[in-house]
This record gives sequence, structure tokens and C-alpha cells, in this order.
Amino acid sequence: MRYKSQFTYCYDLAECWKELTGLPFVFAAWVSNKIIDDRIIQKLESAFHYGVSHREDLFPILATEYPEFNISQYLHERILYKIDSKAQEGLQLFLKR
Repeated sequence: MRYKSQFTYCYDLAECWKELTGLPFVFAAWVSNKIIDDRIIQKLESAFHYGVSHREDLFPILATEYPEFNISQYLHERILYKIDSKAQEGLQLFLKR
């Protein structure tokens, strides 16, 4: 976001993917290739819920750094915090391609 004005073109990868496939784009996910201890899963879930419930704490910091960007809309409307079936389908299609 900081360098957007320095380039002739700027693309939103999630928007382009959605336009191309009709599916959400998954930028990140917590995954493992082995069984995870339930205590670790609980800690990760707790950290996830804390972060999601404290998104507003970032507004003053990010609004100062990126005044032209709607931080609230981005964190509340643009990011999917749980991978639903459509996001899973988008992820599988991305991996396949």
C-alpha cells in the first residue's frame, strides 16, 4: 500500500482471482503435515480469536500510516478469517493450476 503510487499499474490479486475464477483467493492458512497436539491447536485458536476480536486496535496505527486506505473496511469486509468451502475450492484450483 505504501508504494502503490510509485507504479503505473497496481493489481489486487484477490480481485483478479475472483474475476477469473469466481472464487476467493487464499493468501494464508495455518496448516500442518503432521498431527498437532490439541493444546497447540487450542493456543492457535485462542490467538486467532484474540486477533480477530481486537482488529480495531490496529485502526489508529494503520490509519496514520495509510491515511488513504479504509482499514476498517479491509479488516472487516475484505478478509475471510475462516476458510469456507468456496475458499477451499479456490485454494485447490490455485494449487492445481
